[in-house]
Amino acid sequence: GRVKISGFSYVHNAIAGGYPLAEVLRAMQPFTDEVVCVDAASTDGTRELLDRLRFVRVLEAEWGDRAGETLARLHAMNELCDGEIVVHAEADEVWDGFLLSEAVRRVRKEGARDLGVHRIQVEQNFQRARWWPWPVHRVFPRGSVRKVGETTERHADAGVLGPEHGLLWDCTNCFRDCWLDRLRQ
Repeated sequence: GRVKISGFSYVHNAIAGGYPLAEVLRAMQPFTDEVVCVDAASTDGTRELLDRLRFVRVLEAEWGDRAGETLARLHAMNELCDGEIVVHAEADEVWDGFLLSEAVRRVRKEGARDLGVHRIQVEQNFQRARWWPWPVHRVFPRGSVRKVGETTERHADAGVLGPEHGLLWDCTNCFRDCWLDRLRQ
């Protein structure tokens, strides 16, 4: 039968952080069978934003004091997705549309189960871009990948989508200071 794919993310205070959460989740919607987002006790209106995105199934979790442990716990909640395969994007990661469609095509047509993708990190309010020379693991069987501290370990046997398919844009801290100005432009 057809492989069911879940889009998955988690977040804490996306609005205060200026993260493009709605765009991240909307990017996954056309390519996945469901979109799931864990809200980790946001206090800035993020939960209300998620509730307005009616296509998103929202899960709740606590936010902890130790970032690495909290992120690992939130990431592990991908076990609660319905899909056999999870396409993961963090709240500040935007998939290039072709990359996302190619990842899903490989899962559905070729039976791929584990894929890493190439990431570029945009920093300092779009003033600097940093290329990461290793792929990050973002497509995997539900419950099979664990976040360790701040990183997601990639399975040694996972396939890799080359940069010719597009990039995962990691916009860490880019939107915080200039998001509204950029929207006005």
